[in-house]
Amino acid sequence: MLLPMTAPERLANRELDSSILEPLSAPPDRARIVVIGGGVAGSSVAYHLTKLGVADVVVLERTRLTGGTTWHAAGLVAQVRGTHALTELSRVNAPLYESLPAETGVETGLRRVGALTVARTRGRMEELRAGLSMAKDFGIEAHEMTPQEVRKYWPEAEVEDLVGATIFPHDATVNPGDAALSLAKGAKDRGARFVFGVSVTGFERRDGRIAGVTTDRGTIECELAVLATGLWTSELARLAGASVSLYPAEHVWVMTDETPVADEQLPVLRDLDGYLYVRHYRGRLLVGAFEPKGKPKAPGDIDTGGFVEFGEDWEHFAPVLANARERLPVLRDIGFEHYLRGPESFTPDANFHLGEFPEAPGLWIAAGFNSQGIIFSPGAGKALAEWIVEGHPTMDLTEVDIARTGRWANDRGWLHEKTSETLGRLYAMHWPALQPSSGRGIRRLPLEDRFRTAGAAFGEAAGWERPGWFEPGATEEPVWLYDFDRPSWFGPVGEEMAAARGGVALFDLTTYSKFLVQGPGSVDGLQWLCASDVDVPIGRVVYTLLCNDRGGIEMDPTVTRLAEQIFLVVAPTAYQRRTEALLRTGLPSEATVTDVTSAFAVLHLAGPRSRDLLQRMTDADLSDDAFPFPARISASATLAASRSTGSGWNEGSGRGGMTWAPSMIHTRWGWASLFDWRRTSSDAKRSASGRKLPAIADCCRSASTTRHRCSGTRSPCCRVTNGSGT
Repeated sequence: MLLPMTAPERLANRELDSSILEPLSAPPDRARIVVIGGGVAGSSVAYHLTKLGVADVVVLERTRLTGGTTWHAAGLVAQVRGTHALTELSRVNAPLYESLPAETGVETGLRRVGALTVARTRGRMEELRAGLSMAKDFGIEAHEMTPQEVRKYWPEAEVEDLVGATIFPHDATVNPGDAALSLAKGAKDRGARFVFGVSVTGFERRDGRIAGVTTDRGTIECELAVLATGLWTSELARLAGASVSLYPAEHVWVMTDETPVADEQLPVLRDLDGYLYVRHYRGRLLVGAFEPKGKPKAPGDIDTGGFVEFGEDWEHFAPVLANARERLPVLRDIGFEHYLRGPESFTPDANFHLGEFPEAPGLWIAAGFNSQGIIFSPGAGKALAEWIVEGHPTMDLTEVDIARTGRWANDRGWLHEKTSETLGRLYAMHWPALQPSSGRGIRRLPLEDRFRTAGAAFGEAAGWERPGWFEPGATEEPVWLYDFDRPSWFGPVGEEMAAARGGVALFDLTTYSKFLVQGPGSVDGLQWLCASDVDVPIGRVVYTLLCNDRGGIEMDPTVTRLAEQIFLVVAPTAYQRRTEALLRTGLPSEATVTDVTSAFAVLHLAGPRSRDLLQRMTDADLSDDAFPFPARISASATLAASRSTGSGWNEGSGRGGMTWAPSMIHTRWGWASLFDWRRTSSDAKRSASGRKLPAIADCCRSASTTRHRCSGTRSPCCRVTNGSGT
């Protein structure tokens, strides 16, 4: 597997000679694009911009090339990631690192040693097999191995506790500093300029867009700027009024003394269940960690002088070292030459940030690589450069788009707590619907206590605490038990689906993003943005698509016309920031956009008996003729026996369901109307017209021969469901 190389292995290279870039002594007055950050990410962005013909690029670096986090990277090059979109970004890394020396004259030190990953559990082996399937989709060679076959590659490995393993023969290692320098040299050869020893102090705007970068050595006028500044990106973004969810943490690797065990043809060994990786380095072994409980570090506590190390912390590293010695017993008898503990940046969902800031047009980002900058920077730089030049993404970048994270996620206290967990999430089991254990309770539903009483197992989505599923009658919150075949919610969710198909189900969709669009330009603006005709009578609901100027789909919201010049736009939970950006950039200045996500709850009643239930509980006429799909009830319609008023609209076909949007403060009264209100023979609840009105449980009884209370037992008739639309 090993290819001959002329460059020796080089890690933790503080002496990288970047004089071949012929850096300027002072920043220029103007550049088309200013890239801030001279690590592997910034160098890749500059390289790919110039390759696309954008030569007027200036790269600014506060210290020297690679002085942030690139210099202490372990140099691992993996081509396959957990999703197709991420693999599309990662798979270009090894081919580019391999081709750069011939183009730039700067060796990258790429060695195709391969990568071997072992599994201690059945679940982990299933996850590794998913990686094999991904590799097959992209034509990347990969194979499954038995535990005994592991010793063909790592003779010293303990394998008796293993379930299996995989091998990717063409994965590699690279010299991080040399790789960044080679990318930078390619950019320089096509016209990019580099300036070292300059600090960014602010940004200038013109007509709402970034138009200049202010430094301690003057201002550079520009058309746009790119933040590729690693762990300091959030601090710089704040100078432009922009938000990025990213926070530093300590990342650790240790290097052994020389040992004959360290053969240069050893593949990278990953023991994810042990939270560790091992690679060869100059006749030594390097052991790195992604421990379950990381150590976040406030940005203000990190020296800005570059090439930062925090010193040894063997106590913190001890559990991972113990796991490494279990896997490689030879480590028990080898000393250690270097303990490297340096800063790296991590994001709450472990995906990096790419794209243009919605709130700061002209300011772009390529940062937050979660210790995977060497893996992702070639593809990220290419994707960002194409996005800038073409004016739109050229591939699916939803998972890494900066607009995926709300501004609420930029709270430093929350990020500090969250980062302790997210560092270890890189090597933890990636179960479907895996829930975080930290940073919880940021955003809450008004009915949370009622859901807990009803037996809800709570999960998190976009900061919201919301039910994942229900186990009626549970005396304590159900536990999330993960499995690829039958997780703990498999049965309950199936029953909820049966209720929605055969009876009545209530979904709490309060977490959905909600925006009011109003003003003289609202109609024409939405008509231009939406694929469907939204110039409909007041009270009508339109399910539509927001499209870009190429006809591509950006979003699929519902648009409800509340008044002549007032519309309510409701979009998925995870796209609050993205939806706001689409509306603000796509609508004319005469239209105003107001985020009312936290002002209104959303309750959705679904199922073939939903209309029957609601008709008995409101004075409004819900017949097919009066309330067709898609239509909206007047805000004056009131659920009987409650003080709750709100807008309701029919989003189901035929007799399929209704969505109701009361204000947050009225939601609990609406819940009381639907669930807590009980009819008795002596004191039946009545509507304003005098009709007797049943509770939701009574309606369910009419749909099933089994008599039950909806909130007390499982039933295929009527359920409160998790409302997990995203």
